[in-house]
Amino acid sequence: MVAEAQEAWPITFQPLGRAARGAFPCIPDGAAMLYVALSVIIMAYSSLFTVFPILIFLLLWFRHIFYKGVYILRPSAAAFAVLTFPLFACYSAFWSDYPLTTIYHGIELLTLAVSTVIMARIVRIKPFIRGLLLGIIVIMGVTLASGNYAEDYMSKTRSLMGFFGSKNEVGFFAEIGIYLSLLILLASRTTFFEKIIFSLFSLGLCSVCLDLSKSATSVASLAILLSLCTAAYMITRIPRQLRGLALMGILFGLITGGVVIATAHFDIVNTILDALGKSPTLTGRTYLWAEGLKNGMDRPILGYGYSAFWVSGRPQAEQYWYEFFIPEKSGFHFHNLYIQAFVDLGLAGLLLMGWMLLASCGRGLSLVWRSGVTLESGLVFGLSLLFLLRSCFEVDVLGPYGMGPLLFFSLIPILEAESLRNNISKGIEN
Repeated sequence: MVAEAQEAWPITFQPLGRAARGAFPCIPDGAAMLYVALSVIIMAYSSLFTVFPILIFLLLWFRHIFYKGVYILRPSAAAFAVLTFPLFACYSAFWSDYPLTTIYHGIELLTLAVSTVIMARIVRIKPFIRGLLLGIIVIMGVTLASGNYAEDYMSKTRSLMGFFGSKNEVGFFAEIGIYLSLLILLASRTTFFEKIIFSLFSLGLCSVCLDLSKSATSVASLAILLSLCTAAYMITRIPRQLRGLALMGILFGLITGGVVIATAHFDIVNTILDALGKSPTLTGRTYLWAEGLKNGMDRPILGYGYSAFWVSGRPQAEQYWYEFFIPEKSGFHFHNLYIQAFVDLGLAGLLLMGWMLLASCGRGLSLVWRSGVTLESGLVFGLSLLFLLRSCFEVDVLGPYGMGPLLFFSLIPILEAESLRNNISKGIEN
């Protein structure tokens, strides 16, 4: 019965029996939704806050380490996978040029990762997604009401910034909101009121903010994400024995399209860039990538130390801040996850981050392949794919605090917790 429900579309919320909840005891759905929403708001504006709101975030989740007599942080493969990178970031203080900065931000990243493990284990999928959307609705509403716009000095476009100071941050939150809104819209067993608030209203609000942000990275990655998710859904609707053939056909089409674009590189690529309001240098990104690789090669094995490159007083960082007109000397990076990881933590950190990203995508794809598109598989597969698509142009998941790492480090623990609940539910039904 459960297997048939997982194959069904629209998406179904899986009912969890009492014994399933005993795997990891869950907090009440209403409280869970509010906790997640507050966490999203704190992470969104973490760079503007003092330490007090961060302490509230940690208090929300760390007080549940022992919950209803269960040790929520008990060791597991999922917990190990999530905590390995933050622990390595902390360890990099031993070779960092700025060890106090590295250990400070490393501990921040570690506490965030631990919080996501707790959150993923005690919050069910449905209130988790509702909480994310509620937080995003508040953030997008504040961003739109702020009326804060800025002109990009390279593309000369006027973009919605809100209190982020970056159009790409606005676009990032907006595309997450759009994807989750569509996920809820297609979900069964939700009331009309829920679809209005958590789907249609948030979908419209996030779409407006995405358009006003003029974030080419967000628009392009969202378009590709929705296309690939649609393809994944179509594959899961055909007989299992034909899915491999269908996947090969899609891959062949993508390769063919890539060859066509490469053959007519300048005409097609320049047309796309013009449509997105980008220059051939991707608004200076190609220069930053080259500089990042050059700096990373000076310390190729272990890097400069976590968060130890973009530090006031380092000549290279000062030069880039000056060239890109960033007098506040904050909120800047190499606009590529792999290059930034390479600079911070060398080849070791790059391989570790790449492994985490591919593992999340692989687990999500495997779940979709086996069970079809459910709420759980749609969430994990969609968000992990989104981070993969954005990784070549943005640095969303390195943290220490932010919406990116909050979601990224929660994906594998969510799969673990939901798997435990579903397995116990199946045992009860059988």
